[in-house]
Amino acid sequence: MLFIILFIILIFWLKGYRYNSTPSLPIGWYKLTPIKNHTKLFKNTLIAFCPPAAQAFEKNNFDFVPKNGICQNGYKILFKKIVGVENDVVEVNNKVFINGQLIKNSIVQIHISNGISFSPCFGKHILKKDKFFVMSDFNLQSFDSRYFCEINRSDILGVVEKL
Repeated sequence: MLFIILFIILIFWLKGYRYNSTPSLPIGWYKLTPIKNHTKLFKNTLIAFCPPAAQAFEKNNFDFVPKNGICQNGYKILFKKIVGVENDVVEVNNKVFINGQLIKNSIVQIHISNGISFSPCFGKHILKKDKFFVMSDFNLQSFDSRYFCEINRSDILGVVEKL
């Protein structure tokens, strides 16, 4: 019986079905569609990606993203929305602005519970080719580009759609 259940889970995984159990996006099932090198990615697209192998991510993670996943750096896959693309001006101060427009639910938190302090990606940045700023505008307390800066296209596994 256990073998059958594991086999069904494997089939779902191979078909691209993923379960989001974090509050960054609505909890539930999503369908992951892999992207190709020429696939254009737009703002407001939901994506699945591996956390960047960047100092800002490691410094601010505080075990929010567990290291028991399939990503090359050992982390679990994250789901976020693209809010900034190539040539966008990203400004992070107490909130996030993209090309001068305030992103909803983008308050930047420095101090959270248990004495943990973040080092956000403060400042003004122009996104270069194949760089993306990702966030959850669904959950104010999401761990996203406010804290680990932009991600690379090579980190993106695919586009996800809520089922």
